Amino acid sequence: MMSWICITFLGWMILIGWTLISWINEGFEPTYKKVQRLALMQTLVVREFSDASFVKWLNECVSTNFQAQSARMVLSAQNAGGKLTQAAQKHMGALAHQKDVPMAPELIQLFNDLWLKAQQFWLLLSATGHLLLIKLAILITAIPLFLLAVTAGLVDGLNQRAIRTASLGRESTYVFHKSIPFARKTVFWVLGLWLALPHALPPSPIFVTLSVLLSLVVSVTSSRFKKYL
Repeated sequence: MMSWICITFLGWMILIGWTLISWINEGFEPTYKKVQRLALMQTLVVREFSDASFVKWLNECVSTNFQAQSARMVLSAQNAGGKLTQAAQKHMGALAHQKDVPMAPELIQLFNDLWLKAQQFWLLLSATGHLLLIKLAILITAIPLFLLAVTAGLVDGLNQRAIRTASLGRESTYVFHKSIPFARKTVFWVLGLWLALPHALPPSPIFVTLSVLLSLVVSVTSSRFKKYL
């Protein structure tokens, strides 16, 4: 469980890094629209297979709440920014009156810019979390496929073990001990890479290939159980 949390967190960090780089190079509005479009495209890729999919329902619910929350956040940011600017101007005006120094509009502008950047960063962070939530929903719906592949591989491997027990075949504990970490690392890295990629890749080729590979590894692993338990 801890490994899955780490993989999800790492994928989110990579997505946030990509978003920040795009924000620096292209600006806030193009980056924000790009992340929203990416989440929509990822949902449309899954919608081709099932119109009543769980991902479609999740995207519609989250998108509605997310857009309303973003609008409220922008409004509150503008109101709070205006109030803070007025407070800063009053404070600096009183300070300038006491010390008889001119006001510094550059400082007020810097404060406003920092506040605006903080609000933009929060919106991009929320949009990236929305995208990751869509990908996690797709991954959750693929769990039955992985369970079916593991079951098929386990049944095939146990049949091979029964044949090996009857024919007095050789055992190989090396294959048994090396195949389990290989399968675990392969699943974690492939799924983590899919979560971190900022592209709307179709999940079917990735998940089907991974499930076939997982089935083969489980088959080899279970066939190398000890002949006499």
